[in-house]
Amino acid sequence: MKLSERYPDLNLLTAGSSFNQLFNFLYTASLLRYTTKEHLNQINHKLGTPKKLQILAESGYLTCKNSKVFVITDKTRRLLEEQGYTCKILAKKITGETAEHELLIASVILDMMKDDNFYSVFYPTFMEPPNYDRDFLKPDACVIFKKERQYKISFLEVENEKPGWESYLQAKREKYETIGRDYNTYGKWWKFWSEKLNLSHCTENEFCFNVVYVEGDGWKIN
Repeated sequence: MKLSERYPDLNLLTAGSSFNQLFNFLYTASLLRYTTKEHLNQINHKLGTPKKLQILAESGYLTCKNSKVFVITDKTRRLLEEQGYTCKILAKKITGETAEHELLIASVILDMMKDDNFYSVFYPTFMEPPNYDRDFLKPDACVIFKKERQYKISFLEVENEKPGWESYLQAKREKYETIGRDYNTYGKWWKFWSEKLNLSHCTENEFCFNVVYVEGDGWKIN
């Protein structure tokens, strides 16, 4: 069955583009989680127009919060799964109204997506070792870059300088060092995510990550 027959409600949207471009557009939006019309226009200026965004919203593929912020719907997730996209890493449900910080994160990630080696992004939460009974560290994102068989794990922190800035950075650094020393970060956490991302599970000696700060300092932890 032709895509135009399988998804008749998308035919108007593919004028001047293609179904493949539309699917990529929606998948990129799903990776960013929260987007504005400006973000969506940057992803694809032919699909991110006010008229086509309205069609996507009216057709149930996007939801617009506060007349400003767009998020994908379950209908879009099913569509992307049918087309073979890696949807296991996507949040099953995005709840609540977003703050400006989430939109800033989306802007930074959208810029990182311009890298030829960008592979994927997800949003993990680390529990505190050794009991793992409470939240410990929640990076703004985990961005994966891949070139041939090699990949790089980069945690993203989008920060603005604040009172006690140096102490704040040091405390955050110590948390990353803690998870870096914890075998379960490699043995359980990365094993879980590498499978979802369709990446090979590297050896323990090969495993490393770096932390990227935007508008702040950064360091690399091996």
